[in-house]
Amino acid sequence: RRLLEPLKRLVEYGAARSWPLVLRKPMLDTFFEGEKRFVRPDFVLKWGEEMLSIEVLGSDAPDYLKSKKEMGEILKRHGEYFPVDAARTRGARQERDQATALLAKVNTWISHKLSTFAIR
Repeated sequence: RRLLEPLKRLVEYGAARSWPLVLRKPMLDTFFEGEKRFVRPDFVLKWGEEMLSIEVLGSDAPDYLKSKKEMGEILKRHGEYFPVDAARTRGARQERDQATALLAKVNTWISHKLSTFAIR
């Protein structure tokens, strides 16, 4: 939840500037043509047809991490993918630091989109 609020604020900021930015919390699995399994990232930011998937890793169990790694590889083939390691996060300060790091990555992604958006 600590990651969702800053993402929502960023989308609201973009909406006020007519950015084609949408935040989704997928409720259903997604299947990409040519892939062997369904995926469901925790959050998806879309800029038009381009997609950035965010996955919050909530465990450090080997099977869980293996499954998330496979999902990440699929998501990378269909957009950008940012994993966030929440399993090792302890305390409010580390959560804030992680949210700040994620927003820095998202801002870089958006800056690239804005550079092409402004040209149109």
